[in-house]
Amino acid sequence: MIDDLKSMAVFAEVVRFGSFRSAAKSLALSPSVISYHISQLETKLNTALLLKLSQKDKDWLTEKAKEKRMSLS
Repeated sequence: MIDDLKSMAVFAEVVRFGSFRSAAKSLALSPSVISYHISQLETKLNTALLLKLSQKDKDWLTEKAKEKRMSLS
């Protein structure tokens, strides 16, 4: 039960910061511990919780969002 709560808190930080590395820094944990907690939650819930993107994919999405905002202006 305590591990589940810790994993949920870790998940919340990953969502808040948008990356494992930033969440790890915030929680004073290693990125591998963050990954472990997310993996545990995903296994327990039998579903993927996060969309994992490469930096190239993130850059592409950011650029598309900028283009969309500009077209709405």
